[in-house]
Amino acid sequence: MFRSGSHTERSPGRPADVAVRRDRPSARNPRRGWFRVAHSASDGRELVRIVLPRSDIGPRVVREMVTSAARTYGLAEILEAVRLATSEVATNAVVHGGNGDVTIVLARWGDLFEVAVHDTAPEALPVFKAARDTDVSGRGMHLLEAVTDACGVTTSAATKAVWFHLKTTWPTDSPTT
Repeated sequence: MFRSGSHTERSPGRPADVAVRRDRPSARNPRRGWFRVAHSASDGRELVRIVLPRSDIGPRVVREMVTSAARTYGLAEILEAVRLATSEVATNAVVHGGNGDVTIVLARWGDLFEVAVHDTAPEALPVFKAARDTDVSGRGMHLLEAVTDACGVTTSAATKAVWFHLKTTWPTDSPTT
């Protein structure tokens, strides 16, 4: 079910507990970047924030980072869905997301793993369109809806976040517990 509108009560918050700064990513070293990790015991969530420049290397790097985080959290059962859904929302952010950086936020909400990809083009909302068999694009939102438990978009005056949830069983020895 794709929803549009605000989901502030379930939206990733503003992390403030721990910040680690690294050099900005570059074509020669795309793994460098800005990372912010926050832990909040009050609501049981853990956030990871990754900020990358909008570039052609973005979707691949985002997909690898998010999949790696899910693997670290012990979420093997949803890795393929995480990889596919992240690839779709990251590619849309790079292709249609304005000129600013792309921000990725990972969160835990009880039995849900959330990925939210933020960009600077709130007017460029995702659309569902019928794709012909010969089309090489245009299936992303259908794929996102098919492989996730929930997905949607949240907008503000200056940004947009396309997000998805996947239900999972968090291992008891996960870094999030």
